Order: sequence, then C-alpha cells, then structure tokens
Amino acid sequence: MRLIVRLSVGLVVAAAVVSAHESKSAEFVSHRAEYKYFLGRSETRAGGSIEENRVACDAWVQTSRHHIHGSGLVPTIQRLEIKEFRDGRGMIFLHHLSSGGQQFIKLEGSAHRGRNGKPPIARFTSPEAKEVVLPRKTVFAVAFYFRILRELTASPKKSVGRTPVFGLLSRGASLFYAETRRAKESAPLFIKVNGDSELLDTPAIDVEMRLFDSPRAKQPRARIVMKLHANGIYSRAVYFLPRGTISAELTSIRRLASPTC
Repeated sequence: MRLIVRLSVGLVVAAAVVSAHESKSAEFVSHRAEYKYFLGRSETRAGGSIEENRVACDAWVQTSRHHIHGSGLVPTIQRLEIKEFRDGRGMIFLHHLSSGGQQFIKLEGSAHRGRNGKPPIARFTSPEAKEVVLPRKTVFAVAFYFRILRELTASPKKSVGRTPVFGLLSRGASLFYAETRRAKESAPLFIKVNGDSELLDTPAIDVEMRLFDSPRAKQPRARIVMKLHANGIYSRAVYFLPRGTISAELTSIRRLASPTC
C-alpha cells in the first residue's frame, strides 16, 4: 500500500508546474489530461488518472482522480483538490485516499505565508484541527516549481539545491526537501495521444527531482523524472519509489477555457 500512497508526491509536483505561465517564455494552458500508469517501464497496466488544471483569476486549481491496480497492488482510489493563490499567500488542499474499500487518508486544510516577519503556518481541519509552524524559508509548490522550470530552461547545467517545500507526501500534507536538475532527454511517447495533441508542440525539458525528509537525509524518499512542457503540461512521469517504479504516460489532452480577468 505504501507504493500507492507515495505516488501522490509526483502527481502534486506535476500540478504545481502550472505556474510556468508566469514566465515570459511560457503560456499556461488550462487543460484536461488523461494518463495511463504502468509498472516499471513495461506495458503492464497499473491504472490511470484524469486531471484538470485550470488558471483562475486569483489562483491555480487542480482537481484529479487516480486509480491504481496491477500485479500485487491493492486497488486504490485517490482524489486530490488543490488551490494555490497566485499572489503567493497560500494554498488550500484536500486529499482523500481509499484502498481495498477502506479509507486511509482524509486530509483537508490550508497553508499560509507568514506575516509581519512570522514563519508560514499549515492549518489542518481534518482528520483533526491543528497548526504546524513551517521553517521560514519554506516555499509553496507552485512558486518553487515555477522557479525550476524557469531556471533549468535558461541554464541546462544548473541544479537547484535542497529546498524546503510544503506539499503532499505519503503521510499527508507535509514539508519535504527537494533537489532538482535537468535529466537526460527521454524517449518519445509510445502511446498515441488523442485530442488537442498540438499542445505538446511547445518546448519541453526533462527534469529529475529527488525528495528528502530532512535537510541532512542521505537517501531520498522518492525520485521523479518528468517531461515538462512550457504550457504547464507534463507528458510523461516516472516515479522511482522504495518498493518499485511506476510510469505515467499521457493518452489524451484537451484545452479548457481560461477566464477573462
């Protein structure tokens, strides 16, 4: 079951990249995408997801549902809803996960930037009401991954050192430390992409992310290699986890309308 839960790390990471439209060289596209999951790099099916990423006048919004199955995996369903405000003041999140007919995660809450010199705070409303003070240098996922796409596109040999980021991990919404660099360019998609496939014609980079539990941890919790497009779409992701590897391949993409603000 841990393998399945940890997959949520990379999915939230991917959603965060929608902020790339703030770059002068990028234009975010609101879109609906479908992905198929495979065990390792083979063609053995392990589930899939439907994800909607939208740009609103005041925030970036992701809603998604993921179903995982496959050899030795207990059928699992995840529901994610994330709203991160474009002014950087914080985010609202919801993460529900059930496996084998039982609910294991029902996580809801928000995180906010510190004011008047105070550190940022995460506030949980479910499963219990509590507050967690975050390190002063903590960044929210959207701002951090916008930085990744911008800096690694401009300087391919650059790497972004270990940075505290607040996001969703296997234990729920939590702090993790990310190291990021450009990865070797991946092979073309082996699945035909239906719908508005011309959206994949925008420039793309392959990125490797290593996620750690602490500033001094020697071994990463997970390693993720993703192909990120300048318009906020990811066409492939490979999640290297302690108990195995899962690949996600884009199968369908459709442009959604963006608001006039």
